[in-house]
Amino acid sequence: MTIEKGPVDVSVLQKKLRYSKRIPTRKLYISDLHFFHDSLNHRMDMRGFSDYEEMNAHMIRQWNDHVTKKDEVYILGDFSISRGKAANEVLEQLNGKKYLIEGNHDKSLDDKEFDRSLFRWIRPYAEIRDCRRQVILSLYPVFCYKGQYRMTPEGTPLTYMLYGHVHNTHDERLVNEFIRIPKKSEILALAESMNHSEGQAIGTVEDMIYEMNSAMQDMIFRWNFCKEAYAGPVRSRDGKRQIKDLAAEGIEYLKEIRKGKLWKRLF
Repeated sequence: MTIEKGPVDVSVLQKKLRYSKRIPTRKLYISDLHFFHDSLNHRMDMRGFSDYEEMNAHMIRQWNDHVTKKDEVYILGDFSISRGKAANEVLEQLNGKKYLIEGNHDKSLDDKEFDRSLFRWIRPYAEIRDCRRQVILSLYPVFCYKGQYRMTPEGTPLTYMLYGHVHNTHDERLVNEFIRIPKKSEILALAESMNHSEGQAIGTVEDMIYEMNSAMQDMIFRWNFCKEAYAGPVRSRDGKRQIKDLAAEGIEYLKEIRKGKLWKRLF
């Protein structure tokens, strides 16, 4: 395929790339699309669409903008809460070869009008290969799974466990914390073996980035939880003072991070 030099109409180029025979088949993964699930616009996910029709149209458009007809897409549960006929209509509009891990909201699967042939297969659980890696596919997170400790000599995992269901909830935080526990144990064991003293490096840059990201996500979650769970007015003068002091302390700390004062020794 020849790509012209100079200004190119992006939409035309995308079409050329999309249908080029040179593009290899990709395996793509997604979960919890929840087509027709209107309540997710103002609860839990807070997707923000005016109704499920607007949400459905947006997801179909985004899907087809990124997925080619040659791609294989594995949906880890909760594709649609609709009846069978409505689910069929959505599936017929989506590019790619589609595979489904059964979700607890996939009620259309029990509907006689649902066309199961629109998926290559429908299973409660699956194990596949992707780029020489084992991939575990499940609706629910599996804490102990086949091959979870298999890695390359460089420490890259040879098995990946992909799941859905938990969305951006406290359950997801618990899953992430469980993942962090072995990592923390390894670092602590390393520190003990090195007779670690203050200022001595432990672990890798990747470890630091992972811990920083986890801390930030945890802070955001806790802040939003406090804001939503304790939305009522704080009537105690002492309570107001403590909240203001804590907020000010947190903001000041973030300012220090932004200025780079806390990271000078790293760079």
